[in-house]
Amino acid sequence: MKGTFFKQPLEFSVDIKGESHRQGECLKGSLLVRNHSDEELALGAYGVTLAQTDAKKLKAKNEKGITNKHQLSFKEDEKLGPKDSATLEWEFKIPSDGTISEKSNGPYIYYGATDELFEGGFLELSVLPIEILEKYIEIFENFFRFKRKSLKNKAGFIDIQYTCPGGKDYARIEKLNQRIRIIDSKLEVKWLFKVNKLGYESGSVAVSYT
Repeated sequence: MKGTFFKQPLEFSVDIKGESHRQGECLKGSLLVRNHSDEELALGAYGVTLAQTDAKKLKAKNEKGITNKHQLSFKEDEKLGPKDSATLEWEFKIPSDGTISEKSNGPYIYYGATDELFEGGFLELSVLPIEILEKYIEIFENFFRFKRKSLKNKAGFIDIQYTCPGGKDYARIEKLNQRIRIIDSKLEVKWLFKVNKLGYESGSVAVSYT
């Protein structure tokens, strides 16, 4: 995955290894900076930032939309000569309990000035659930015939909404969500059910939900 942007007289090019990543993996890449001027320039203010990002707030340049920042920069006293270039090799560990990518928010890489993220370049990352969680979800899909309806971040968990298989065993379940995460190498699971109940009142039948 690659990206380039210009802020005269500098050109920034980021190269991220891999097109998608999983929770718990190392995210690696490089930042190449080219100086197109005839003057020596300082590099200490430039680098790479990994941050959780709200897509709508990013578009509006709202700083509240960027959280959990991790940054790596060139050395404070590093200089870049005229018509010269310099490369910063960087690496971030994606937390095993961190957020996954979804349409509205997820992890982004920013590159350029580390204190002016909106003025630089950025790339939206594709971060998938850690492999053991993906296999756990597949058990419910392949062996118990639950159908995955949505997958998103919720209250520190990965929230999966399922469509239940047919049959009388699941007939009363209106909605089923499973929340999972890995904390300190342990699997934590929560189930949320919305169940319909039949009630009789004044000779009529009513459906209520719990």
